[in-house]
Amino acid sequence: RILNLLVIFICINTLVSGETRCVEHDRIALLQIKNRLVDDYALLKSWKNSSTARDCCRWKRVGCNNATGRVVTLDLSGVWSEELEQTLGFNGEIDSSLLSLTSLSYLDLGGNIPSWFWESLNPGLLYLNLSSNQMHGMVPDLVSGKQALIDMSSNKFSDSLPSFPHDTIALILNDNMFSGPISSLCNLTTLNRLDLSNNKLSGKLPNCWNNFESLSILNLEYNEFTGTIPDSIGALQIVSMMSMRGNNLTGEIPSSLSNCTGLQLLDLGENQLLGTIPEWIDERLSMLLVLSLSSNRFHGALPDSLCKLENIQILDLSINKISGNIPKCLDKFSGMTMSNKGTTGASIEYNAIGLSRTRLTSRARYVFKALLQWKGKQSEYQKTLGLVFSLDLSSNRLTGKIPDQITSLSALIALNLSRNSLTGRIPEDIGRLRRLDFLDLSRNDLVGGIPSSLSQLSNLGVLDLSFNNLSGRIPKSTQLQSFDMSSYTANPALCGAPLPNGCPGDGPRTGRQEDVAVEEDDDDDKLISKGFYVSIVVGFAFGFWAFYGSLILKDSWRHAYFEFFNIVKD
Repeated sequence: RILNLLVIFICINTLVSGETRCVEHDRIALLQIKNRLVDDYALLKSWKNSSTARDCCRWKRVGCNNATGRVVTLDLSGVWSEELEQTLGFNGEIDSSLLSLTSLSYLDLGGNIPSWFWESLNPGLLYLNLSSNQMHGMVPDLVSGKQALIDMSSNKFSDSLPSFPHDTIALILNDNMFSGPISSLCNLTTLNRLDLSNNKLSGKLPNCWNNFESLSILNLEYNEFTGTIPDSIGALQIVSMMSMRGNNLTGEIPSSLSNCTGLQLLDLGENQLLGTIPEWIDERLSMLLVLSLSSNRFHGALPDSLCKLENIQILDLSINKISGNIPKCLDKFSGMTMSNKGTTGASIEYNAIGLSRTRLTSRARYVFKALLQWKGKQSEYQKTLGLVFSLDLSSNRLTGKIPDQITSLSALIALNLSRNSLTGRIPEDIGRLRRLDFLDLSRNDLVGGIPSSLSQLSNLGVLDLSFNNLSGRIPKSTQLQSFDMSSYTANPALCGAPLPNGCPGDGPRTGRQEDVAVEEDDDDDKLISKGFYVSIVVGFAFGFWAFYGSLILKDSWRHAYFEFFNIVKD
C-alpha cells in the first residue's frame, strides 16, 4: 500500500513539475551535433553523456514537448559579450543529425549555417533565425513553409525578395543587400512586424497597407524607395513605430497618417518630402514620443498644433526651410518636463518585438542612435542610449526671439537652435535646464550678454554660442571657462576667459593662450560628456528595445515568446 502511494506521488509530482525525459533518439542526435562543433566558450557544457545528465530536456538551449519528450526547440546561436563587444559562438559544422530532430518547431542557428541547410529545411518549422551570418546570394522561395517568425537580418543576401509563408507574423530582413520592389509582400496579411531597413530595395511603396491590420512595427529606413507615401498607410491603425528615414520619398505627408493614433515613433527624416508641417499633427497623435521630419524640404511656419504633442520627448525638425517664430506654447510639451515624471521618462510599450532607429549588431546588442546637428553636420551619439530628451530646430529659417517658455522643458538633454536667424537675447532663465548636456545656439543673430544662469548647467558637455552678436563678459564659472574658445568665437563684443581678449578693467593676463580655432566644419567635438552619464539617471526608456535584447539573451523568454506565437497561430 505504501509502495502504491509512493508511485502515485511520484506520478503526480512528475505531472505537476512538467518534467519529461527526452527521447533517446533525440539525445544521441544532439550529442552528435555537439561533437561536430568547436565550443570554445563552453556554451554547451550541460550537454553531457553521463548518467547524471542523460535527460537532454534539462540541457540548456534545448526545449522538449512535455507530453512526448521530443526536442522541439534548439538554439545554437552565439551570445553577445558586452565586455568583449563581440559574439561568442561556435566553430565547426552542423552535423546532419539535425535532420533527425523531426519534431523541431523552433530553430536558431545564429551564425552557424551548414551548406545543405536550404535543401533540408523542415517545412514544419515555425521560427527561423538565420541572423548575423556571412550568408550571401539569393534566398529561395519559402512559401511552402510554416515559419511564423523569420529573422535573416545582418547577412549579405541579395537579389529580389523571395516569397514567404502566407501566415508570417514577423519578417526581419534588415542589414542585407536585397533589391527591387516589395509589392510581393502584400499578401502577408498577418504581419505584426516588418523590418526591411538597410537594404537596397527600390521602387514605389505599394498601396496595399490596408492589408496589414495587425502591423505594429514598420521599418523601411535606409533603402532606395521613391515616389509618394501612399494614402493606405493610414490603415495601420495599431502601428506603434514607423520609420522611412533615408529614402528618396517625395510629396507631402498624407493626411491619412493622422489615423495612426497609436504611433509612438514616427521618423520620416532624410527624404525629399515637402509642404508645410501638417496641422493634423496634434492631439490625434498625442501618443508620439519621437517625431523626426529632419532633412526634408518642409517650409512655412511651425503650427501651434504641434504643442498638443504633450508626450513628445524627441522632436527633430532640423535641416528644412521652416520659417517664422518658435511657438510660445512649447511649455505644453509635458513629455520634456520633469513636473509629472519624477526622474523617469515615458516608455514605449509594445506587445511584440520591435526596433527603429536602433541597430542590432551581432547578437543582442541594441544601439539607440540619436542624431543631432553639431556645427552644421549631422552627428550621432549612441552607446546603447535609450535615454534622450531632445529638441532640434536647427538649420532652418526661424526668426524672432527664443521664447522664454523653452526654459520650462526641464528634462531636456539636448537643445539645438543653431543656424537660424533668431534675434533677441538668450533667455535669462536658461539655467533652469539643469539636465542639458548639449546646447547649440550658434550662427544666429542673438544679442546681449550671456546669462549668468548658464553657469548653473553643471552637466553641460557641449556648448556653442559662436557666430552671434553677444557682448559683455563671459560669466565666471568653472563650467563656462572649461569650454574651448571656439564655443564663443565670432562674437566681437564678447570678452573674458577663455577668449584671449580681456574685458575693460581686467588686469594683465598670464599664461600661454591657445590660438582661436575658427573652423566652420570642424567636427572633432565629442557629443556626450561624462556629465551626461551622470544626468542620464533620468530618462527615456524605450522598453521594447530592451525587451528585444532580453528576448535574444534569455532562452526562457525567447522560447516563451515563440510559444505565444504558436498559440496565436493555433
